[in-house]
Amino acid sequence: MVASISDVGTPVAGGDSIFLGFFQYVLVASPRYIKTHLHDSITPTAVANSPALLFDGYDELWGRCQREILGVEANSNQCHWLPSSQGFVDMVLAGTVCAPIPRIQIQQELKRGELIELFLINTYPHLYIGIGIN
Repeated sequence: MVASISDVGTPVAGGDSIFLGFFQYVLVASPRYIKTHLHDSITPTAVANSPALLFDGYDELWGRCQREILGVEANSNQCHWLPSSQGFVDMVLAGTVCAPIPRIQIQQELKRGELIELFLINTYPHLYIGIGIN
């Protein structure tokens, strides 16, 4: 048996797909990042043109943020890749990038002021578990 979690609900051939729920993502940055890269100006244009983070080459969330939240054309020229959920948090905390991260993953950092919510992302990737039997 093989299983995977995805934001695509289409099952693989011979498999099934089960809806798990959704995460509420927030676009966040550290206070240091806001001062260094945004020059204390949290505007859609400033955020869209500053360094951001992608999980991998298939990650469409940053592009969706740019189009739907920031109102600009999607552009990943200023993006770094880091295929690690905790790595995302660590890199944002370090002040090198901003990124969309599930609110549930960074609740404590938000409460302590270590991360600042730049924009709420109203699009929530739905999560499915895909199960295939070999």
